[in-house]
Formats: sequence, structure tokens, C-alpha cells
Amino acid sequence: MRNFKLQIYENKLEDKKDLQDMLIQLLKPLKDSFCMGNTRLHLGNTSAHYTDSVAGLEGFSRLLWGLAPFQAGGGDDDEIWSKMIKGIENGSDPESEYYWGNAFKFDQRLVEMAAFGYAMVLAPEKFWDPLSKEAKDNLYQWLDQVNHVELIPCNWQFFRVLVNIAFKHLGLTYNQEKLEESLDMLDSYYVEEGWYRDGGDDANIDYYLPFAMHYYGLFFAKYMSDVYPKRSKRYNQRAATFAKEYIYWSSKNGASIPFGRSQTYRFAQGSFWSMLVYTDVELPFELGVIKGIILRHLRWWMKQPIFNENGILTIGYAYPNLNMAELYNSPTSPYWALKTLTILALEDEHPFWSVAEKELPKLEEKHIQYIPKRAICRGENSDQVLKYNSGAKTPTIFIYEKYQKLVYSTLFGFSIPRANSSLEQGAYDNCLALSEEGHYWRSKRVTLSQEINEDFLKTVWKPWNDVEIESWVVFGYPWHLRIHKINTKRKLQAAEGGFAIAREKPNCKVVEAQEIELDNGIAIKTDYDYSLIKRISGFEESRVIYAEPNTNLIASRTAIPTLMSELEIGENLLVSYIAGDELKAENYEEALVAPKVEILDDKILVYPKDSTEIVINI
Repeated sequence: MRNFKLQIYENKLEDKKDLQDMLIQLLKPLKDSFCMGNTRLHLGNTSAHYTDSVAGLEGFSRLLWGLAPFQAGGGDDDEIWSKMIKGIENGSDPESEYYWGNAFKFDQRLVEMAAFGYAMVLAPEKFWDPLSKEAKDNLYQWLDQVNHVELIPCNWQFFRVLVNIAFKHLGLTYNQEKLEESLDMLDSYYVEEGWYRDGGDDANIDYYLPFAMHYYGLFFAKYMSDVYPKRSKRYNQRAATFAKEYIYWSSKNGASIPFGRSQTYRFAQGSFWSMLVYTDVELPFELGVIKGIILRHLRWWMKQPIFNENGILTIGYAYPNLNMAELYNSPTSPYWALKTLTILALEDEHPFWSVAEKELPKLEEKHIQYIPKRAICRGENSDQVLKYNSGAKTPTIFIYEKYQKLVYSTLFGFSIPRANSSLEQGAYDNCLALSEEGHYWRSKRVTLSQEINEDFLKTVWKPWNDVEIESWVVFGYPWHLRIHKINTKRKLQAAEGGFAIAREKPNCKVVEAQEIELDNGIAIKTDYDYSLIKRISGFEESRVIYAEPNTNLIASRTAIPTLMSELEIGENLLVSYIAGDELKAENYEEALVAPKVEILDDKILVYPKDSTEIVINI
């Protein structure tokens, strides 16, 4: 992997001018991609589940997440705005050959309308005022469709909200009944302590919480508090409360924990913090702390090879990667990341621009998030953050591995299979994979039950109807223990994978992966990182799996230390020890020593070096 020679990689990202330049550098490669009467962008020839024509609209609209705050904060780009105005005139006109089309139930067009509403509020002098009366009426009618078709019962309800905010802001007729219907539905997704689910009771809690539910809720509170003062106050309070939890998803070096769907939106992970500052909420941290989170996050991303040779964002995470894409990812989808540039709407005199950046505050090294049933662990001398995960109760069409791994890491990322007929194809890091006769491997797809306490989390799952597995993870840093109690009515092979260590680093840094045989296990060590796994009970063999390329979100080539076992019909117990970190953390030698584990008939006792005895009833 190597970064192309692009100006954006030289941007220091330290002040407002740098961030304005960043947006200009992001937009410049796109100016020749406008097509079909400037109504769409053509950035590539892969497809999403919606038509390529709608994907072109997606590209048009997503630029507004950056353009609108850029304009509101004093920036300007007449060339691209003139293209946008021409595009609106053509795209919203039902008589035009370039008409964006009528929306229908669950249509992608409804998603993209939100950015229009956002821009009409932040930059009406560029996005609304220049339009002719006919064009304004056409745009209004096209956007008003969001009030007359069904939206998916999830964060999508906010798309209707943003359009109606814009209508109200511009003195147009807005649909208060449909607005409140969506707001009530969104409130039904709220759990407590700042946490929302992205839908009903068993819906996932992922990045749609910060970059959708709270992001839009804060925007609503800023512009609709005169009509809905109580609801607006509630949204602000929820966001401020959530910020105290969301900060744990951030690393000292600016990386966020990759997990869940829509990872191709990349630095949209930072958009919550930008909107929090923009909307003048009473901040839960010093302004300098939040400034540091935002700027370090953008700097981390601007070190990754995420652009093509022309400077266009690609589908992928830390490098271009179609293997991890969802069915709704088109070549224009990644520009959702521009939401983090909401911060550009701040006036030059805002204290955000003059306050000094600060590091993260002192955070708990082990922090339990009880609502989503996760544990976040970090080390004092490392940039890595680990998220121990209890999985998801609902099957997801967005690839199981994004929600069902036992642990996710800012350093090692996570892997997604290319196929399932071999361990190399499956790239089964941080999970237990099972197979009959060594073919067609499978890992956890649905979590049946979840529990968490201060020391471990427990999940129950069934890879087959006649195979039930109880899994416990005793979490720590940089190590953890895994315990699987497996009741099976079929003979199986089991593979327990550790962290997927990079064999390729950005800018062609040579990575020699050294395999080191350990007592009852194996380690992989490079000049940068290490990953190891050890057998405690139930495993017969350890090996290194060289995963197929482009399976991991962060590194294009990886190796996974793995334990193997043959499972007999009946009850089986598997216990393993896993660790991984940066070498600069200087904890490798210490990590080689697993805690004492005592296995009794009905319980397992674990004796960590830094805490009291942990009792796990099995």
C-alpha cells in the first residue's frame, strides 16, 4: 500500500484555513465528474442495490455535507456552486430528461434529501436564493415527497425531519404531523443514558448512534427549539451524556474503533463532535479536548491510502476494499464522511479556532458500557483501544463479522471473509469458527443472549440447530481469555483466531512477520506489532493462518495466530488466551504470561495479575 502523491496528504490540519483547504482538496477532483446536466456525479462503475442514476444523485447530494458549512463559515467556491444550482434546476424538474425521479417506499432518494435540507438551512444564499421561482417550487415538490412515502423505521426518520426543518427555516409550508410522527418514532428508539438503538428493541447500537441519531438530533435542537423547546433540550442533554461514553471509542492517535456497518463513511466517525460544538451545547469536556479529538481523527485518516490516484475517495476503510462493502455502497457513498466538516460553519472568531488542542482526558483503562453490553479497554503506553463485544441479537444483511466478533481493535481492525471453504478465505480473526470435515466454515451469526459484568461478558449462540455454545470473554489489556462450552450433536472442527496482524503497512513499509513457537501456543511478531494465542484447555494444535488478501479493514495482508481442535459429540470445553499490541507499548514479554486458570467441575477460576479472583460458573 502506498499513498498517491496528493496535496491533501501534505495538509497539516491544524486550523480553520487547513480544514477549508481540506474540503477544497476533496472537492477539486470531483468537478469534472458532474454529468447529466450537472444533476449527478459519476465516480466509478461499481453498483449499489439502487440504480446508477440514483447513485449519481447520491454523489451530488453528499457534497453538501461539506459545502454547506464551508459556505456558512465564510468559504466559497463559485464554480462548484454554479454546477449545483444548474443541477438542482434540472434534477428537480419533472419535465427534464435529467429529473431525479419520484421517490417510493424505502427509496435511496429519501436518504439523499437530508443533505438538501441541511444545505437549505446553512447556506440558503447559495443553495436556495439563486433559484428561480419555478426551480424553487420544483425543488420543494421533489423534497416534499419525504412526507408522503414510508421511511425505514430507523435513523431514516431523521431524513424527513431535516427536510421539514429546512421548509420551516425558509418560511415554506412544512408537514408538522409527519414531522412529529417521525420524532415520536425516533424517541421510541431511545434507551437511556444517551444511548439509542437504530430501530426497534433488538436493533444494533453502532456508529449510526453518533453520526445519525445524535448528529441530526443536535441539528434539530439548534433550529427548532422555538417550536419544540422541551424536545430540543432533551436532545441536547442526551448528546452531552452520550459524549462521555463516545469518547471511549477514540484512540490517543485519532483512530476510532472499526466495527459495525457503513465503515466506508470513514471520518464521519468524528461528525458527532463537530455538531456538538456547532450547536452550542454545554460541552461535557473542555473545548480543547474536543478540538483535539476532531483534528487528530482527521489527521489519522489523512495518513491512510484511502484515495485513488486522482484524489477521489474509494470504497473501503483504511485502503480501497470492495470486499467489505454493503449492498448500499456506491462509488459516491464515501462522501458521507464530509459530515465531520460541520465544524467549518463556525465563524472565524469562534473560540474553537483559537483554543489549544488538548489530549484525551484521563480515561478508565477498563470501562463497561452496560447498555450495549460492551467493555472498552486501553493501555497507558499504547494507542490501541479494544472493544469487547457481546454481538447482535438480530441477523444483519450487512455481514455478520461487523457485529459478532469477540473483540474489535483500533490497531488490528477486523476481517471479513472472501469465502468460507477454508480458514484462509474466511480470515476468522477474533472469533470461533466451526466446520464439519474442514469445509464450509461458519462463525457466530446471531447472539441469543448477552450478559456483562465488571470482569467478563457471556453470550449464547447456535451455529447449527443442534449445536449450542456458551462463550465467555474475560477482558483485559492487552490480553483476554476466551471460554467456550460447546454442546454438539455432530463432530466438528474448531478454529479459534486471534488478532490479524499486518503484513503490509502504508507506504510500502516492509513487514517481516516472524512466527514464534510458544509453550502451548504461537506468536507472530513484526517490527511494529505482535499477536499471540495460547492453548489452556481443549485445543490440540496452534498454527498461523495467512489470510487471503484484502480481508482485513486496516491491513491488506494479514496473518492470524489460530488454535485448532477436534470436537466430539457431547460437551466440549475450549479455553484460550489471546494478546496483541504495538511493540512500542513494551508489554510483549509480560503478555507472554497468561493468568493462572483453574478448571473445576462446575466453574472456572481466573487469577489475573492485577485484580482479584474471577469466578465463572459453567
